[in-house]
Amino acid sequence: MEENLNPTALTSQEPAMDNNNRAAPEPAPEPDDHESGGDTPGSPEDYKLSFAQDAQVDTSLLGRFQETAHELGLTLAQAQKLADFYAGHAAGLAQDYQNSRQRALNDYIEARNAELARRPDFQAELVLARKTLKEFGSRELAEALQQTALGSHPALFDFMVKVGQALGEPAFKGAGPPSPEPPPLYERIWGKDGQGASTS
Repeated sequence: MEENLNPTALTSQEPAMDNNNRAAPEPAPEPDDHESGGDTPGSPEDYKLSFAQDAQVDTSLLGRFQETAHELGLTLAQAQKLADFYAGHAAGLAQDYQNSRQRALNDYIEARNAELARRPDFQAELVLARKTLKEFGSRELAEALQQTALGSHPALFDFMVKVGQALGEPAFKGAGPPSPEPPPLYERIWGKDGQGASTS
């Protein structure tokens, strides 16, 4: 069974996402004796093979298989059994690849989460970054961050923290002359020169 992807730093409090687990394709139905007739079809094109509905069929490979089956004198039933065997094998390889990819992503997420957790202000930054994502992001963004593991990338984490800090600056309200217009949001995040917010 395919492993679940570990939650990233930014998405661990988000609702569980669908990880598109798919069951192995059902084997195609066996052609009955009447359909195959126990005889070799007259041409490669007469090998009408059946595949599971969600199976991805390589039409070029299928054409070569039909030609080879005809050259070997296979009946339709024999050709179908070989096609089913190959389809099952290909589905197993695809599942193995998916599992391997998820294991690699999980290792990456664990390493990045551990790296972020070593920061001195991590807990406060984490609360701020998640609040920013919740208030200004969307479910689609959260899903993308989870599926790509970018929710644990330090650069993106820093960006979310900066956005939260910039948007959370309190506005002074009281007596006296009106406050000057605050600089635009992009300038507060990246600075006038685009090299980062000014610390002065």
